[in-house]
Parts: sequence; structure tokens; C-alpha cells
Amino acid sequence: MSSDDSKVIGYIARLSRIDVICVEKDACLIAGSETAIKKYLAEIDQDQYKNVSIGKARFGDILKAMKLGARYAFDKESYSRFYPLGIKNKLMLEESDFNEEEGRKFFTAQIG
Repeated sequence: MSSDDSKVIGYIARLSRIDVICVEKDACLIAGSETAIKKYLAEIDQDQYKNVSIGKARFGDILKAMKLGARYAFDKESYSRFYPLGIKNKLMLEESDFNEEEGRKFFTAQIG
């Protein structure tokens, strides 16, 4: 286990223990703050997501899921935390492209 595994990258919303909220073609949503994830959920579908559970998304958990093929949609704040840890842990990651003028709120990352 890496010392980076317990570092909080952001927040994730779950409908159940295994069912997480996804955006952008089945990419699990990670937001930089609890306030931000609530805002994103309200924008997507306020009624459907009013009873979600919100929890911390840690680097080690994200990395394990990515190694199994999971995709994540990070907002700017969460990717700014994930990217340097990913590079440090030898992941092949792209630099983010958050073009807010074009309305791009999320950057989708996947490994393997």
C-alpha cells in the first residue's frame, strides 16, 4: 500500500454500495468538494439524486477501480489533486483540458 492511497482526491455520490453516479458515457463522477458534487447532481437530475450518499474518494480506491477498467470524470479541483499523485505513481495520464468557455466541466481519465 502506497502512502498516497489514503489521500482524499474529492467526493463521490452513490445510489447504493456498488452503484455510483456517472456522467460522460459511464465515467464515475468525482468532485473536488461536497458542495460541488451536490451542485453537479442538481444540474443532472435533482429529483433522481436527492437520496444519494456522498463520501470521500481516496486515491487508492480510485486507482484500484481504474486498474479494473473504471473511468472517472474529474472536475478541475479533484483532477488537480489526482494528476500529480497519478504521475508520481507512474500512471500514463493526460494533462487536463478544462475549457470552461466550451462548457467543459469534467475531464475523463482511464488507464490501461
